[in-house]
Amino acid sequence: MLKFPVLVVVMAALFQTSVAFAANVAGTASDVNGTVTVMSAGSEEVRVLQRNDGIAVNDTISTGEKSRVNIEFNDQTKLVLGEKSKLTIDKFVYDPKQPEEGKGLFTIFGGAFSYVSGLMDKGRKPDVTLQLETGALGIRGTQLMGAMKGHERWIYLKSGKISVYNAAGAVMLNPGEGTIMRSKQEAPAKPHIWKARELLWIKSQVTGHDIQW
Repeated sequence: MLKFPVLVVVMAALFQTSVAFAANVAGTASDVNGTVTVMSAGSEEVRVLQRNDGIAVNDTISTGEKSRVNIEFNDQTKLVLGEKSKLTIDKFVYDPKQPEEGKGLFTIFGGAFSYVSGLMDKGRKPDVTLQLETGALGIRGTQLMGAMKGHERWIYLKSGKISVYNAAGAVMLNPGEGTIMRSKQEAPAKPHIWKARELLWIKSQVTGHDIQW
């Protein structure tokens, strides 16, 4: 006699969970290569991430060896996460009617990545930050790449502007320039225009076609 009420309760709980996830979705995995997993906040379950799966705020995405994931966020931001890397979406607030009021906070540890700005960090007061092992990047209308070389975090800016900073200091990158962050206790290196071999190397780290130099 209690089967029907129990079923109703279960269905209601599932519906509420689905609605909560939909309201929290920040983007979609537009392409997945190799082994990529996702873990949601408050859960110990590790799920395999598939192409077109939704990605929510507070999710942590991890890539395995020779693996890569392309993520397209709701504001058209595009992020590629290379092998042996980890991305946490700490904050993502975006309203299509007021894109300039958007806020984003992402943490990236491990390997290479590329980032192409969407709509929310192109306003007058952009509030988008990438947190890294050695510091952080303040984003404004940007295309950039980052990769690890040993224990150093290399950053290259293709277009837009970014501030690269940590507790020890800060530098501003202009298009075509790059810098190196060696630790949180050491200020980012003085920016310089990258040579072709440096640019070729960092591109290879993002795409997975490793080139040494």
